[in-house]
Amino acid sequence: MTFDRLVILAVILAAPALAGDEFKLDVRQEGSAYVFTGENVHGCMPYHATISFAELRNFRASVALPFRAVLPPSSKRDLFRIDRIDQHQAAGYRVSTSFGPGDPGANPATGFAYLMPFEHGTKHLIGQGYYGKFTHASSRALDFNMDTGTPVCAARDGVVFRTKDDSNSGGPGPEYSQKANYVSVLHSDGTWAEYAHFRQGGVSVKPCDRVNAGQVLGYSGATGRTNGPHLHFIVYRSGWKDDESVATAFLGANGGAVSALEGKWYYSYHPGGGTFEAKLGETLDEAALELGRTQVPATGQVDFRTEQMDNKILLYCRNGTEKDRRVIVRLKKVRNLSASKRLPLGLDVPALTEVFVLSLTQKVGSGQASYELEYSSKEKRR
Repeated sequence: MTFDRLVILAVILAAPALAGDEFKLDVRQEGSAYVFTGENVHGCMPYHATISFAELRNFRASVALPFRAVLPPSSKRDLFRIDRIDQHQAAGYRVSTSFGPGDPGANPATGFAYLMPFEHGTKHLIGQGYYGKFTHASSRALDFNMDTGTPVCAARDGVVFRTKDDSNSGGPGPEYSQKANYVSVLHSDGTWAEYAHFRQGGVSVKPCDRVNAGQVLGYSGATGRTNGPHLHFIVYRSGWKDDESVATAFLGANGGAVSALEGKWYYSYHPGGGTFEAKLGETLDEAALELGRTQVPATGQVDFRTEQMDNKILLYCRNGTEKDRRVIVRLKKVRNLSASKRLPLGLDVPALTEVFVLSLTQKVGSGQASYELEYSSKEKRR
């Protein structure tokens, strides 16, 4: 068999997860040469491609191989050519192409403070942080615990370049990895952010929309690989081989930048969003709570109430009798909770008054927490 006129063409497209066929490689013959043309069919996102040859027999490329190119949105151009060396010898080639979104040559801005990706004045727990054990082992990604239907906001100005919100499937196994609904946003410095796990039909923007920091992108859900409803947030820097996740700082209360850590709650501060009272369990001043006294109506009995603040349970005692009482508090069957005071605890509760007793703190990720409260009370003698 001779190969005088036979050229073997095998184009292999190796696209990353969540990408469509945005980059296309075509070839045309010009005499004994072949010209390779790249096309980025995406309307608002540059795409990069690496073109390599597993076999290049009796051809010489016009460029160094493998060849790398970045194509602007909606663009098509000739990339290079291969020329046949000897017209009388067998010739053939096998070509493969890998591609992905963004420009690996872009220089990400340093010191930029993102907004927390939720509404101004609200707070959420970071259930999984950078290099988390569940699904973040190799990435700088953040999971913000959110009930389904919570508004998700753009953390930075940018252009939406892809969305998905047709999935209604989610669960903890790897088989759900491609089931997540998402929004991806390109930033001016070439980085891009991915917001994932939106509810079905929960994306309110479309590709090529320009969005401002703080703008609602959609509503959280539990699609894709997840143990429950939350927002997965990650910023990427495009790379020729693999995209690199980028560490992000966020705008804090006083205009400074703060890092987001697993197991902590954070408020979102949007410029011009107005003032609000920030209450965090980790900064709770129990000494101040102990000084507080609240009048309560007469009920003829002593009882208790609780408040939840982040991972803390605040316990209050209400004396609804006409007499001052001495109350002894005990906790039984305590599970995954630590008390702020030594037990059993004795305290004096004035008549028709509510007082703070103690707090119970649950370690984030420790599992289900529970306790049983026991108490006794008697009239305080003067």
